[in-house]
Amino acid sequence: MMGDKTTASVTVGDAQGVFVKPKDRTKLEAVSFIYSENTDLSIIQDKTQTEKYPTVISIPKEAFEKAANIDNITLFTSVFRFPNFTKDAKNSTVLNNEVYSIDMGTEITNLTNTISFIFRSVKKPNPTETISSTDLSNLTYITSIGCGLSIFFLGVALFMHFLLRRARQSDSVHILINLFVSLVLLNLTFLTNEYVANTGNLIGCKLMAGFMHYCLLTSFTWFGLEALHLCLQLGRNSTPIKHYLTKICIAGWAPAAVVVTVVFCLQKYNQLVIHADDGKDVKMCWITDSAVHYVVNIGYYSVIFVFTFTTFVIMLRWIFLLKGTAANRREPLASSGKRTTTGTSDALTVMGLCSTLGLTWGFAFFAYGALRIPSYYIFTILNSFQGFFLFIYYYKTSKFVGDQMTSEKTSTTTEATSVENPYEKPK
Repeated sequence: MMGDKTTASVTVGDAQGVFVKPKDRTKLEAVSFIYSENTDLSIIQDKTQTEKYPTVISIPKEAFEKAANIDNITLFTSVFRFPNFTKDAKNSTVLNNEVYSIDMGTEITNLTNTISFIFRSVKKPNPTETISSTDLSNLTYITSIGCGLSIFFLGVALFMHFLLRRARQSDSVHILINLFVSLVLLNLTFLTNEYVANTGNLIGCKLMAGFMHYCLLTSFTWFGLEALHLCLQLGRNSTPIKHYLTKICIAGWAPAAVVVTVVFCLQKYNQLVIHADDGKDVKMCWITDSAVHYVVNIGYYSVIFVFTFTTFVIMLRWIFLLKGTAANRREPLASSGKRTTTGTSDALTVMGLCSTLGLTWGFAFFAYGALRIPSYYIFTILNSFQGFFLFIYYYKTSKFVGDQMTSEKTSTTTEATSVENPYEKPK
């Protein structure tokens, strides 16, 4: 099979193998094989460098000598690696679920220098990744429906913005639309993530993980930019910023690409397995290094959350102050038959503001210990309605209805709704 070659590599599906045939049966030497995600399974000539690799397999010279003493055989050795080996009934994880096979063409016994396997940096299963099958099924079902609803309502809002709009939009609406685009992409990638992970395509899985991570980071960034814009809107006497919208868009989309590129180069994207207590696993493409996840995602969102929550408190105070100021005008408006705000309208405005600033994502902070599962449910349910609340918020603040009214009715409606948020003031 190997002819005059001394080495040969074989790949069958996910399995990899290397064959070695000594050139001279009278001059036999030990052979070492190494494996890593960067090098795959290969032979290493410099034995002093084996400590740099997580997996090392060494075939001693004595093994070749014993095989050479047997007549009528072709002297060779082969090493195969089989990844993702099937787990047992207890869902056990041993040596990264990898199986290695060594064949020398004959049976060899009583070695003084034995064949050695060295495994370094063996990944230990994380107990927090195990969840009951019932909770996993429920959360998956809720998440799928929630992502579908968010995509639908955000898609309607984008349709209204790009196809039905006629008048020039304010910067506030443009920033909101950028947030919509980011969230639509995030929901789409989340819905297709498991499918890509189940294909077994490692490169495709890494690309999917990187793109979903990019969409997540841009969503966090646009939450923060929404809060920044609200603060700037409150300062009505502030100096106008040149190319304001262009700078905001660059800040919203560019930095996340740099972070994802760095994480991708560090080989931190891969297939992540969520274990259920009944032995059924759910695969997804995501960050496999928990330290990177906590620093890049949780750490970044923590900074965003502090800023957006502070802005939310300021906005609530601003809303209630304006409503107090407008209290004296409610009676004349009601007696003239003109529309005034209601408690339901105020609640929708507040929920829309929470969704716009991404405050519902804050429940991820409580996903530890006894609060882990309840926080998962609260987080999943609230974010399932995020698209709906954002759509209502966009509808109320973009003056879509007002474009079709007379100037008198528009000014009256604006006067009533301006009590609720600052989006009525285009820049």
